[in-house]
Amino acid sequence: MEPTEKIRWVYRIILNVSAFALWFWRPRWRNTYWKWLPLYVTAIALSEWMGLYMRTILPARTWNPILYSFIIHPGIFIFLFWVLGKYDNEQRRRNRLWGIFSIVVCAACITDFYLFSGQKLWFSSFSYLIGALLLCILLVRFFIQYMFSNHISGFKSDTIFWFCCVLFVYYMGTFPFFALRNTLADQYYYEIFEPYFYIQITLAAVMYFSFFIIYSCTRPK
Repeated sequence: MEPTEKIRWVYRIILNVSAFALWFWRPRWRNTYWKWLPLYVTAIALSEWMGLYMRTILPARTWNPILYSFIIHPGIFIFLFWVLGKYDNEQRRRNRLWGIFSIVVCAACITDFYLFSGQKLWFSSFSYLIGALLLCILLVRFFIQYMFSNHISGFKSDTIFWFCCVLFVYYMGTFPFFALRNTLADQYYYEIFEPYFYIQITLAAVMYFSFFIIYSCTRPK
C-alpha cells in the first residue's frame, strides 16, 4: 500500500468515528439546526467509501471526479452556506444570500463541465475555488459581525464560533493546494504535491474530529 493510501485510510477511520460519535450527541441538538451536522458528516463519510469503490473497482475512473466535482463539493458548500446564514437574524437577507451563493456554485460546476470536461484534470479546481472563496467571504463576514455582537462574551461555549474557526483554518490552509492542484500534480508531484497532500488530509481529519469535540463540549443556545 502506498503512503498516500495509508494516510487516506487513517483519514477514513477518523471521519467514520467522528460521524458515528456525532449521532450520540444529536438528541441534545434536536431542536436546533445543528441536528443536521451528524447527517452531513455521515454523508461525507459515505461519499469517501463511494469514491474508493469508484476508484478501485469500477473500470472507468472518470466517475470519481464527477462524483466529487459535481455532487459532493457543491453539496458541502451549499450546506455550509446554509449553516453560516443561520447566524444572520434577518431571514429575508439570509435566504437571499444563501440562494445567490448556492446558484453561483452550481453555475461554476456547469462551467467546469462545459469548459474542462475534455481535459484530463486531476481535479476541477474552478468550481471548488469559487465555493471556497465564497465560503471564506462568509467566514470573514461572520467574524466581523461576531466581534461587534453581544455573543463574543460567551465565545468559549458558542458552537457557531468554534465551528467557523475550524472551517477557516481548513479552507484557508488548503486554498493554495486546491487552487494549484492540477499543476502541482503534473509538474511537482513529489516536491510539493505529495507533502501538501499530507497536510491537506491531516487538516481534514482534524476538522471532522473537531466537529465532534465542538458538538459534545458546547451547548445549544
